[in-house]
Order: sequence, then C-alpha cells, then structure tokens
Amino acid sequence: LSAEEWVEGCHALPSPQPGGLTRHFLFPGFTAGTAGLPAPQEPLPDLPFALAALINGHRSGEPTLTASAFCYRESPLPALLDAIQQGPCALRLLIPAGMPGELGDRALGTEIGSTWTGGRLTLVRIPFVDQDIYDAVLAACDLNLVRGEDSFVRAQWAARPVVWQAYRQADDAHLAKVEAWLARSAMPPAWAALNRGFNGSGMDDAARLWRDAVNEMELGRRWCADWRKTLDELPRTAEALTAFALGHASTVE
Repeated sequence: LSAEEWVEGCHALPSPQPGGLTRHFLFPGFTAGTAGLPAPQEPLPDLPFALAALINGHRSGEPTLTASAFCYRESPLPALLDAIQQGPCALRLLIPAGMPGELGDRALGTEIGSTWTGGRLTLVRIPFVDQDIYDAVLAACDLNLVRGEDSFVRAQWAARPVVWQAYRQADDAHLAKVEAWLARSAMPPAWAALNRGFNGSGMDDAARLWRDAVNEMELGRRWCADWRKTLDELPRTAEALTAFALGHASTVE
C-alpha cells in the first residue's frame, strides 16, 4: 500500500515464473488506477458498555479531546506526550493492553481501566480489541495515532484527524511513503507537519507541532470528511482482486 506514483505503473503487471506460470502483482492504493482500499465496515458495531465507559470517562467542565494510540515500539510517542501534557487542551489518550512502546516516565498500569494523569494529559488502559470493535474505537475518538497499513486505512475511513507512524525502513525509505500520502491527501499544513515529525526526527519541536495541530483541529475535521469522500470513490480491494482473478480464470487449466 502506498500513495507513491510508481504504484499505478506496477499494478497488475505480469511476472513470468519458471515452469510457465505467470505471477501478477495487485497493489492497493489511493487512485482509480490501483486496487483501491479494503472496504470500510458499515454499519459500525456498538461499543461494549464497559469499553464505552473507559473511552468517555468522567466528563468535567473542561473540554477534553479523546484519542487512541497504536504505535510501534520505536516511536516518538514520549515526546508527543510531553507536548500534550503541557499543551493547550486536555486530552484523554487510550492505550491498548499489550501495546509496545514507551510512555516516558508515566507509570500507567497494565490492568484494564488503569489511568495516569499529569497536566493536560490522561492515559487510560483499554483492552486490546478485535478489528471490528477497533473500527468503532477509532470513530469514537477525536483523533487517532496509528501505525503500519491496516490501522492506517481504518483510521482514514473513521474520518478523524490522524497521525500515522509508517513502518520504518532502511535509509528512511518510509519517508517517501509519508510524503506521497500527505501530498495526495492534501492534509492541512499543521497536521502534515505533525505527521512528518512523528516519522522523522522533528519531534524536538513537539510542543509547537502539537499546539499548531490543535489550533487547526476544526480544519483537520473538515479535511477528514472531504478525504473520506475521495476514498469512497476508489475501487474496493476485494472486488478488484475478485474481478482480476475471474478475468484470468479461463487461462487456468
């Protein structure tokens, strides 16, 4: 999965194999010239009552954002948490059980429902859920930190501001994927800068990146809604794969 231009040129190309068979490569992507994206789950399931209570928490008079985090072990999450803790708005961050990664000096318990609070930040330990419920968790949040490919796609279907941690590759090859996605999606500048920082070495200025993103929260929400409409026009990967296979079925003996 990539938003890079080369994906369209390689999508569905044949690759002859020893013995006479031909392998074809189908690439998911963000244009009509690819296999598109896996379809969103519609309608979303209801959140289990206990999980919904953990997500919503005890609302106080202060406006509070809710976010989820699902990162790789090596991530700049501690630097972002430092920025949020001292930032312009309160945030309740959901940390799934078993998620690898450091939280800095924040001692969040491993038991479901454990919390840690400091400054404007509250961490909440939630259960590790299956993919169906995860979609509902993403939709219940104001923004989401995600990783890899699957949660990355699901977060975009949720139409919430997203910070994506791409899988790190040698020689920073993953940064090209990040830049291609940011360019194709036309993400608002402050949110694009936060995504760049989260994937590179730019979190030394995490306080400014977070503050600017929060200040563009409403713009980020409008962008998400528009980007979701663009994604709705793409092929669905399962349908593209099925159609391609059926189109070649007559060549199989």
